[in-house]
Amino acid sequence: NRIRKSVMRLFMQLFTPLLLLSVPGALIIAALRADGLLSFEQCLSLFTVMLLHPIAHNLLLILTPNFRQKIARLI
Repeated sequence: NRIRKSVMRLFMQLFTPLLLLSVPGALIIAALRADGLLSFEQCLSLFTVMLLHPIAHNLLLILTPNFRQKIARLI
């Protein structure tokens, strides 16, 4: 049971950042391929979110113990 929990935590730690980068990245690539799907401003905002999200998330983890406790309860 402990090994399963450990593997699940590892899986979440490895694939969550990948998904947070790949979904907006895929949207930007699709918008560049298909005219009219997203405007340039929307692509720019998606790129900014991709760039700043990991930094903001790490700061939240460091600065707020309540946020860490909520994540620990979810796991």
